[in-house]
Amino acid sequence: MRIPTMTIAFAIFLWTAMAVPTAAGSEPARAAFSRTLESAPEAERYSAQEGASQESRELYEQGRRQLEQENFSQAVEVFSQLVQRGDYRPDGAMYWWAYALGRGGLSQESLKVLRELIEKYPDSQWINDARRLRGEVRGDSRGVGVGVGVGTSAGYVEGVSVGESAGYSERASGIYSLAGRDELSEKDELRMAVLDSLMRNDPERGLPQVEKILSGDASASVKRRALFVLAQSGHEQAGRILAETARNSEDDSLRHRAVEYLGIYGGEEGFQALEEIYAASSDVRTKREILHSLMLSGRRDFLLGVARQEEDSKLRRAAIHQLGVLGAGEELAAMFKQEQDPQMRSSLLEALFIAGRSETVAEAALNDSDPSLRRNAITKLGALGGETDLLLQIYRQEESPEVRRAVLQALFISASDEALIELVKSEQDPGLRRSIIRLLGLMDSEKAADFLLQLLEEQQ
Repeated sequence: MRIPTMTIAFAIFLWTAMAVPTAAGSEPARAAFSRTLESAPEAERYSAQEGASQESRELYEQGRRQLEQENFSQAVEVFSQLVQRGDYRPDGAMYWWAYALGRGGLSQESLKVLRELIEKYPDSQWINDARRLRGEVRGDSRGVGVGVGVGTSAGYVEGVSVGESAGYSERASGIYSLAGRDELSEKDELRMAVLDSLMRNDPERGLPQVEKILSGDASASVKRRALFVLAQSGHEQAGRILAETARNSEDDSLRHRAVEYLGIYGGEEGFQALEEIYAASSDVRTKREILHSLMLSGRRDFLLGVARQEEDSKLRRAAIHQLGVLGAGEELAAMFKQEQDPQMRSSLLEALFIAGRSETVAEAALNDSDPSLRRNAITKLGALGGETDLLLQIYRQEESPEVRRAVLQALFISASDEALIELVKSEQDPGLRRSIIRLLGLMDSEKAADFLLQLLEEQQ
């Protein structure tokens, strides 16, 4: 049986005739791809390659930023170049190449690249992501709309999610909106290449040159490139300079770039600086960027403090989301049991889902008193997998059409063809029966195809 794998945290597919009403509305199909950007940090952190050229490293960064700005044709060009070079994160470059092709509407080309990635790099950290993306691309190429988008059905909105109809259209002004690879003159390109080599060869003499550029009248593009060279150097003073830039730079893009680099490269001094800047700042955008950087560096304790005590609801939800990415399931489950606010409970459920806390999601699917949140939990059970028996139990016990449709959606997501075939045989409602048959037709399952052929013959 050939079953399209779904992206666990981010893809909820539903045949359009079955869409369950949601509080925030349905995201467009492209939003399912957008969410994959949030699922990449683990593979991204462990796929670095020594010996790569500076140009390849910068190309990779440029490609990521083109994706984040939704410039997919440019991203396709960049990552295809990187794959041909093969000297820096070739598996990651191939993944993002396929991602950009899929987001650009070139589904078949995307599937070809993903197939090559899976065959060429079977032990890659990107394999699971590639298989999940393949499921998304297959679903999108079949015209499967996104029904209950993960996190949209009960108010999981601004500040965490990516889809514009989920309320977060200002991603372009957040941490990922920093300019792509800066276009420099030939003279400045040479200057930065020399600076990079000097920092590698003799960082003690290169460091003052970086500080001179950052404090001087060089263009913003040159300063951003110099900051990148500094962050990549690993020098013990890099954290201090990045922190000073994050605190004091008058250039917003340079300051935000410094915040990002502090989380990735800044070490203990960088973490402390980010926490101090967060406490002193009144700017929600800056604080949200800091939370993301602290997630990349694994600062769970600080994020927990924000999730529990932050007065700004947007920032609190952002911290909750980052905890989900970090896998803080136990802490999030405790918060979920105590929380009363519907929107915050929805954000907590989303984070529990991302963290893979299936037992808490299952409990909400069975017993939660909020109908919208309960349906949301049911669909998430499908993406978590391994809950077919529980989903069938809910379907048979429930009379609500909305709940039963949510269960069908979950069974489709989990590729439970046998369960759906069983329900076709027992379901008496003509509308629901037709909906199940439609889902079976989308599953790319030989068993489903055999059953549909048998069913067709019985109708003749």
